[in-house]
Amino acid sequence: MWILVARLAIVYQTGSQVAGMAPAHPRLSAALDEAGTDGYLVDADGTDSDQHYLSRYRALDDFVTLYTDDGVALLLPDPECDLAEAESVADEVRGLSEFGYR
Repeated sequence: MWILVARLAIVYQTGSQVAGMAPAHPRLSAALDEAGTDGYLVDADGTDSDQHYLSRYRALDDFVTLYTDDGVALLLPDPECDLAEAESVADEVRGLSEFGYR
């Protein structure tokens, strides 16, 4: 799992936050800054309250949400990607197959 997370983080480094724009979750961003971390990663299904709060997406299958000051990225099973792009608040949605997983 960590390799997959590292690959997602590398892909997501470009970010989408506009200069001077406040992060979507300022209290979470402040806690991450205080802890000296770059992001918050949730690996759960869409019924998990943290998962839904960050992504605004509900799914029965597990998926990964990565929150950084630059935005929100989702990593999901491929069949979920189109729906997640339409229904979530994610700045980036990626499928597992992009990273060699099925």
